[in-house]
Amino acid sequence: MRSATTLLLCVGCGAALTLAPAAAWAVGPVPVKVFLLAGQSNMAGRAPTSGLPVALQSPQDDVLFYYGSSLTTLRPGSGRDFGPEVTFGRTVADEFPTETFALIKYASGGSDLHTDWDPSGGGQYNAFRSKVTGGLAALVSNSYDPEIVGMLWTQGERDAKTGRSTAQYEVDLNEFIADMRVNYGSDLPFFLSRLSSGQTNIPAAGLTEIRTAQANVAASDAFSYMIDTDGFGLKGDNLHFDAAGQIALGEAFGQSYIDVPEPVTPGDANGNGYVDDTDLAIMLGNWEKDPAVISTWELGNFTEGSLGDTDVDDNDLTVLLGNWTGPPPAGAAVPEPATLSLLALGGLAVMRRRRRAH
Repeated sequence: MRSATTLLLCVGCGAALTLAPAAAWAVGPVPVKVFLLAGQSNMAGRAPTSGLPVALQSPQDDVLFYYGSSLTTLRPGSGRDFGPEVTFGRTVADEFPTETFALIKYASGGSDLHTDWDPSGGGQYNAFRSKVTGGLAALVSNSYDPEIVGMLWTQGERDAKTGRSTAQYEVDLNEFIADMRVNYGSDLPFFLSRLSSGQTNIPAAGLTEIRTAQANVAASDAFSYMIDTDGFGLKGDNLHFDAAGQIALGEAFGQSYIDVPEPVTPGDANGNGYVDDTDLAIMLGNWEKDPAVISTWELGNFTEGSLGDTDVDDNDLTVLLGNWTGPPPAGAAVPEPATLSLLALGGLAVMRRRRRAH
């Protein structure tokens, strides 16, 4: 059973409150989906708390927050005022009330990607990695089982001001994303916010270079998603998001995560998230049909994309058995693999006898 609690962590943010470990009634560690938040000042937050809706100015008791070195509940104050985490946490918590979420945040104003966040030893990169390690450890020590499911990145102003070119920033960002996936998951979804066209504090040429690079990276990476911040409210310095801008940024990050398609499990012909006897029946019902009939994933051809074949055969049976989950929790018990093999072979024998009889 999944907990209905949502957990938000911010590390390296300057204050600390305590929180009791996961509910005592939970059997084993509580699964928690973790997001990593990083970047420079607009990720840290420069928006005044007074600009938030009243309900979000106070602690959100259904959302947990790692603030400094201890777990507490989500509230403004991770930067000088608040950043995108407040409305991001609220957005995903409201959309997925049965999930448990966590955010680990580390941001540093005025930091550049090329040097400060360089995976080969940049100071901010090292600090971020250390904070992530600390945040994950805090989760585990409080009886949570963390799974990193995405990263939010708001950065680029410094590189634009120092004249980093489109090509240079693309290389830097691609290397950074690749490093994040080596350390935190090979298909880690990476959500990046593009610099706003309204950030006129940044030289126009540099702003164009970095905006283009950010768009190019997002367009060329299947697991990267770009947030368009044009039109988001800015403070009088035309550099930092104001309260309305930070609210919009957090909500946009949240919506982008919500819109990511759920991964499809190989062998799941009917798309219900489980590989069970229903999928086996679909596959057997379409076994080695007329070659002129193109069998799709929905008909049991799970190797359609990887092998380029058009029929349902032994290759697809191997995929199905290798990803067997059994029925949804309310269904029958999951058969043992040996039993599955016998069932499948029995079904194939029937199919082949019928074929010989015709």
